[in-house]
This record gives sequence, structure tokens and C-alpha cells, in this order.
Amino acid sequence: MTLLEERIIYLKSEMDMTRAQLVEYLSNHQRINKILIKYDNYLLEYEFLISLQVKNNKKP
Repeated sequence: MTLLEERIIYLKSEMDMTRAQLVEYLSNHQRINKILIKYDNYLLEYEFLISLQVKNNKKP
């Protein structure tokens, strides 16, 4: 994970920024769309794994 990707996750979690706010905040960066797609996929994957854990009644 790159420094920018870590920054995106930090901003999203610590500052509770929406995706649109993240785009605006980081809009001067050329790779923003590619990274946000990766970020969206990461979130979906994370939510899926959490739902599996809940379904299987396992502790994270």
C-alpha cells in the first residue's frame, strides 16, 4: 500500500470524509481515480469478510 493509499484510508476513517470529499481533497493527484477504485474494492472486500465472520459467528 502506498503512502497516498494509506492517507486516503486515514482521511476516510479518522475524518469521516465521504468519497466525494476525498476526491475533492485529493483532486490534484493524477492517480486519484485508480486509487479510489482500489479503495472501494478494499472496502467491499473488508465488508464481505466481516459479513462472513458474522455469518460464521467467529470473532474477528
